[in-house]
Amino acid sequence: TLRTEAPATPLGPLLGDGLRLEQVLFNLTGNAIKFTERGEVAVSVKVCDSDDSNVRLRFEVRDTGPRRIKARYRFGTGSHRLTMECV
Repeated sequence: TLRTEAPATPLGPLLGDGLRLEQVLFNLTGNAIKFTERGEVAVSVKVCDSDDSNVRLRFEVRDTGPRRIKARYRFGTGSHRLTMECV
């Protein structure tokens, strides 16, 4: 099962490296699906904090397979950082 979770309120247009985010989420989701024979894969995005000009989002790819990986990406007008951590 593939499940997606998004913020209830639409965020509107955001600045950031959308192509890199798409690549990371596509790869992580693809690997999660490949290594999860039973159970589910969930892709979620949550708003961590925001102000008038910035929003910090947390993207997670969770699965019930043997490998578990989380990816976080920060959007904003400042430096764009991509952080990945294996858990």
